[in-house]
Amino acid sequence: MDNSVSIAESRSTAADIAAVQRYIGALSAIENPTAAQRTALATYKARLTDYRARYAAAIDLRASESANVKDDLQPLPPEPDL
Repeated sequence: MDNSVSIAESRSTAADIAAVQRYIGALSAIENPTAAQRTALATYKARLTDYRARYAAAIDLRASESANVKDDLQPLPPEPDL
């Protein structure tokens, strides 16, 4: 029984989240940031929120997805994408 969902389809991965967190940490550590650095920090914070939401949704979908299996355990054909 395979209930997997491609987390890659969410377009965010744990590695993406970690990378954005590192950028935020580096930008937050700048004592006197320029306007461009402040803008970048705001952008990365928004991106981090989006990445976390997409990643969590993919994980939730994978955990709650039910299997399509007939009584005789023959797999059903894939459903068409909507």
